[in-house]
Parts: sequence; structure tokens; C-alpha cells
Amino acid sequence: MKNFLIKLGKILILFLLCALISIVIVLPLWKWSVKSPKSYSDFIFLLIFALLCFLVYRQIKKSGFRKVLGSILKSLILIVTLCLFVYFVLIELRLIAFIILAAGLTVFFLACYLKPSKKLHHQ
Repeated sequence: MKNFLIKLGKILILFLLCALISIVIVLPLWKWSVKSPKSYSDFIFLLIFALLCFLVYRQIKKSGFRKVLGSILKSLILIVTLCLFVYFVLIELRLIAFIILAAGLTVFFLACYLKPSKKLHHQ
């Protein structure tokens, strides 16, 4: 019984510690976002951009520039295709949206599965 109460006490202390830390972190961010939404948004976008730059840099160190560039281009193809698809669906041009979706996915799969010719690189 004593062992059970000790474990229960540890769980309760851990819960209270997590709640306290979250309040200490979240409340100032919430006040900042309410008082100055523009600067808060700019800061959050800056943090996201810095994280993406760090992840790309780390991946370049690990895999090499060409491989990372290929992955970035494939990601951009998907992102642009999906954004255009949603845009044209929202303005009720569904036929154009599905044509763009089909074309974008075709380009994406071609980029994924077609390897460049070695002859092009050695000229």
C-alpha cells in the first residue's frame, strides 16, 4: 500500500509540475498574441523558418546538396499542386482543379521515378 501511495504521489507531482510549466510558458505567449498579433505572428513564422533552415542544413550535411534539392523540389511540386487545387475548387472551377491535380501528381511521380540520364551530366 505504501509503494502504491508513493507512486501515486510521484504521478501527482509530475502532473502538477507539467501544469505549472505549461502555465508559465503559455500565459505570456497568449498575452503577447492578444496584445500584438502582428509581432507574435512574425516571431512564430521566424521560428518556423529558422527550424526549416536548420533541418535543411542538417540534411545537406547528412545526404548531400543534390539529394536535398531534389526532395525540396518534389515537396514544392506537391505543395503548389495542392494549393492550386484548393484555390480552384474554392472558386468553383472544379474541372480546372482536377486537371491541375492530375498534371501536378503526374509531374511529381515523374520527378520521383525518372532518374536523369548520365549522358547529360558528363557533357
